[in-house]
Amino acid sequence: MTPMIALAAMCFAKPVTTDSLLAEMTDLSRLTRRSEFGYKTVEASSYDRASVTTGNEQWFANADAGQFIRVEQHQGREEFVMGEFTGPGAMVRFWSANPMGVARLYFDGEVEPRVIANMVDLLQGKIQQWGDFYSYNAARGTNLYFPFAFAKSLKVTVSRNAPTDPAPSLYYQLNTRLYDVGTPIETYTPKTSWNLPSQSDPRGNELLSKKVTIKGHSTTEIILSASTQSQVENFSITRLSALQDAVIPSFVSPESIMNHIEIRWVFDGQESVRVPLPDYFGAGVMPSTLETMVSSVSGDSEMTSRLPLPFKKSAVLKLVNHNDLPVEFDIELSVKRGVKADYVLHAAWQSDTKQSRPTRDMRLVEFAGEGRYVGTVFHVQNPSSAWWGEGDEKVFVDGEKFPSWFGTGTEDYFGYAWCDPTPFSRPYHGQSRVDGPGNGGQTGNVRWHVIDDIPFKKQIQFDLELWHWADTASRFHTTAFWYAVPGKWTAPVIKESDLEIIAGVMPPVPVEGAIEGEMMALTLTGGSTDVQTYEGLSLAKQLWWKDAAEGDSLTLKFEVEEAGKYKLVGNNCMAVDYGIHEVFVNGKSLGTFDFYSPELKWAVHEYGVADLPKGTAELKIISRGSSPKCNPARRMFALDYILLKPEK
Repeated sequence: MTPMIALAAMCFAKPVTTDSLLAEMTDLSRLTRRSEFGYKTVEASSYDRASVTTGNEQWFANADAGQFIRVEQHQGREEFVMGEFTGPGAMVRFWSANPMGVARLYFDGEVEPRVIANMVDLLQGKIQQWGDFYSYNAARGTNLYFPFAFAKSLKVTVSRNAPTDPAPSLYYQLNTRLYDVGTPIETYTPKTSWNLPSQSDPRGNELLSKKVTIKGHSTTEIILSASTQSQVENFSITRLSALQDAVIPSFVSPESIMNHIEIRWVFDGQESVRVPLPDYFGAGVMPSTLETMVSSVSGDSEMTSRLPLPFKKSAVLKLVNHNDLPVEFDIELSVKRGVKADYVLHAAWQSDTKQSRPTRDMRLVEFAGEGRYVGTVFHVQNPSSAWWGEGDEKVFVDGEKFPSWFGTGTEDYFGYAWCDPTPFSRPYHGQSRVDGPGNGGQTGNVRWHVIDDIPFKKQIQFDLELWHWADTASRFHTTAFWYAVPGKWTAPVIKESDLEIIAGVMPPVPVEGAIEGEMMALTLTGGSTDVQTYEGLSLAKQLWWKDAAEGDSLTLKFEVEEAGKYKLVGNNCMAVDYGIHEVFVNGKSLGTFDFYSPELKWAVHEYGVADLPKGTAELKIISRGSSPKCNPARRMFALDYILLKPEK
């Protein structure tokens, strides 16, 4: 079709509307077809602007907060521009780790915003228009999945709640479709409420049920045939007990058994899916609990995938058992006949088993062809309690020199925040399991791209930084899911040695005599506190005080067992966004300390000497601003522990 004919066809087509986009939020079959109107999906975020060129250290720069396109003046207030898009298009996802201030959405060059809302309320389901399905908090990440359509342009800004508030140090991501020129779109118009999109019945018109027994190190096949274009709509597996005469060694864990089952799909002769069973169903590791629009997992026995699986003549499901033991499954495949599809499912599983340092990009997928990216599953095996996920996602589409997606952190991409180990399930993303302590052991993350799918015409490259706080022998297993035009691509072979499950974390040990910062009773006049987990700290934890204004204070109470003169020593975190703070004990100033450092580290500080009576003592920290070198200037403070060293 020539460009002129295509443009003419657009003129007579039904326009893209908010309602039509809402319907796409639950239409999984749409992912298997070319869209009526072409678009690309991009991301605007607060990524560190020092990341400019691949191959150098700055490519992994990590000051991912408070980065904006520019600052504008509107009616006497400053507005910080987070995203600016030229239409036609639709912003479909808005995420933040620390929502603050007032958000405004300006459509089609209008002077007044059509959406103005407190950002906390907007992203946590507190506004009537966007209830819990669209807007919510997931493990401290705030999310809004909703299509804000625009015919010409969209600008998204944030301003302070009050003129005296500090500039917003936001972590944010905005995912937006940009349609081909000429696409008819009706710009978003506010309503009191929006109906929840209805989800189509994933059951097909034919149901195949089969019980299979797979001997150790063998393969079982289930073959589907068709005389017309068909599609598996629902694929469920129930794991039965191992054979009665099998002896299961005590050292063989459920994680290991399930991880050593491989799922392969062959569509019309093309084997385009090879994925370990837990990853195929979005969990990454089993036993797990997960309930998303696309997949469900209950423990290590019940699994369902609703990813549509189109085929023309044949589809072959291969179950490969890499265990020494036999396994039994009940299989259900729901098949629909007479469907329309342009693509078939592709999936690539990768294993990174090298030491976590140096920081590097993991290549989730590099594929040449036409299609759309629809999902990522991430399985982390971390022998350290330290945080493993500072890395940003970087997506290059159709030969881009710089990625049109550049994120702010691995957990941010998966829709949560602050390395929170709390399991959660939401329609498009989830954290199925975290063992701990901290971020150690087995972790499973998933994100399904449904309304925010990533189309590509010629090529896609998806990289994810491996950015770990500890130099340790972690394992990172990634699965990329995409639909593409059938071709000669074959899923990569999975090495059996890469399926091994590694040991978890040894229990953390306290420093002798330490008074733990995270265990002290506290009060504060501004900012907020949290407990962070890092390997190498006393009990692997520290108290974290962030985003205080200059002059705000944090007061901690601790017990002195015996009266005397003591030297107070503290183990403190230092980093690029840490501030200058004055330390007091029982009202006496012990000095002012600058906790800025160009790199993350911990240092023991000798605060000073004080006479302390027996009983409860008070340690007060007052923010005195920050070094000019701080980026961003969040005036942070963190305390691992203090020691009281008797003075003669």
